[in-house]
Amino acid sequence: MRECFDDALVAAVGAACAVDAFRARAEAERAELIELARRTAMTLPDALVDPRVQAHVDREEAAMRALIAELATGMRVSESLAGVLVEESRMLVNELPETLTALREAAIAPEHARVIIRAALDLPVEVRSRFDDAAAALARECTPPQLRRRLRSLRERLHPESLTDRHQRCAARRGVWLDGELDGMATLHLHLPAPDTHGAFDRIDR
Repeated sequence: MRECFDDALVAAVGAACAVDAFRARAEAERAELIELARRTAMTLPDALVDPRVQAHVDREEAAMRALIAELATGMRVSESLAGVLVEESRMLVNELPETLTALREAAIAPEHARVIIRAALDLPVEVRSRFDDAAAALARECTPPQLRRRLRSLRERLHPESLTDRHQRCAARRGVWLDGELDGMATLHLHLPAPDTHGAFDRIDR
């Protein structure tokens, strides 16, 4: 009986891992297909934009909005999430080839890829290739939370802009927003300079 149980456990774990690898490969393929759709929309905007749309309208921008709406409908997600997927796919396919390869090989999980993409978003183009090489290698040997911490150090080494200048620029994008939750609860989100955020948390936590 114990041997049968052990065999069932091994089989279940193996199958779960196989599905996870399939998910990684599927995410890589989805990114490539979304990017192909974006390029097609930019090359042939009339395929998505009614020819009767007034000439002064930016047809590429209108095509992008139409593409995002199509993806949102087909994937059953919000348009804001579909827009994020379009931008993440563009960056992954065009600017993070080592990360894309690792994802396609199921050497990393989709969560690793998202951590890398978000860390690379405000990196200058000239350092993204080096960042991609190093980040993809790191992702193969650690969990997504560990990767997030290690990428902070990597970004500091590679970013040509000083931390002070980056902090001032990012502080201008600070914000506070609220999401309603179930059972009469809500989640408050703060995107603020770290000292302010830690101070607010300490006061709330007392």
